[in-house]
Amino acid sequence: MNYILFSENEQFRAGAEMVRLEALKQNKQCEIIEIGSIANENNLKRFSDKPSLGYFLTNDVSIPLYVEILKRTGINIINKVFLSGNSQKFTLQQKVRGCGINIPKSVSMPNINQIDKLDLKYPLYIKSQKQGDLVIYNKDTKEFNKNILTINNITDYYLEEAVEAEDLTLRKFYFIKGSVVDMDMTDLGDIPEWFNTVLKNISQSLGLEVFSTDIFINLHSREYFCIDINPASSFFKSKIAREEFVKNILI
Repeated sequence: MNYILFSENEQFRAGAEMVRLEALKQNKQCEIIEIGSIANENNLKRFSDKPSLGYFLTNDVSIPLYVEILKRTGINIINKVFLSGNSQKFTLQQKVRGCGINIPKSVSMPNINQIDKLDLKYPLYIKSQKQGDLVIYNKDTKEFNKNILTINNITDYYLEEAVEAEDLTLRKFYFIKGSVVDMDMTDLGDIPEWFNTVLKNISQSLGLEVFSTDIFINLHSREYFCIDINPASSFFKSKIAREEFVKNILI
C-alpha cells in the first residue's frame, strides 16, 4: 500500500488527490492520510503491513518526529535521509553549493546592527528558512529597511541576491529517482546530460530521491542558478511528472 502523508495546515490536499487518482489509473493502491493521525494505533498497524511506502507531501516542521515514529513500523519512506535531518533552506543551499551547484549569493540573516555591512547587491530577497513560506523582494536599501522591520525573528530568515539576467529563464524541473521532467514539456523530452548531472548532484548532496527545483537557466550556454529545492512536490502542474512518480516510486 502507498500512503501520501499531508498536513491539514497546508494547501497540498488537492495535489495528493491528483497523485492518488494517477495511482488508480496505474492499478496501484494509494491512500491519503493526515500527518496528525500517523501515531493512531490502527494506522501504525496498517503501516506495518508489507510492503508499504510513505511519501510526505508536506513541509511541516514536525516531519522528523513522524519519520522516527514510522521507522519503527518498517514502512519505506521516500526521502527518509533528507527528512531526518536539517531542512532549513539556507543550510540546504550551502550544502548544494559545496557540491558545485550554482546558487545565488546568499547569507544568513546577521545581527540587525550588522545589516549595513552586508556584501550583497540589490535587488535581493528576504527568505524564510521554512519551505513554502515568506519571500520578500527588495529593490533597494530603502525598501529593505522598511521590510526588515516587519520580521519578528530575523534568525528565521536569510538574504539572497535576486537573479536578473535576460538570457536566463526561470523553469521548474522534477527529479524522480534519476528521471528528470521539465514542467513545461508534454513528454519526457531530451534533457542535456550536463543538466541531468546537475540534478543528480543535488539529489546525492541532500539525500533526496524525489524533489522539484526552480532554476534560472540557459540550456544552450549551460549557465544556471538554482533558487529553490522542494522535497515535497505534488507534481501539480505536470501530468508527466505525476505519471513518472507513480510509475517509478509507488509500489
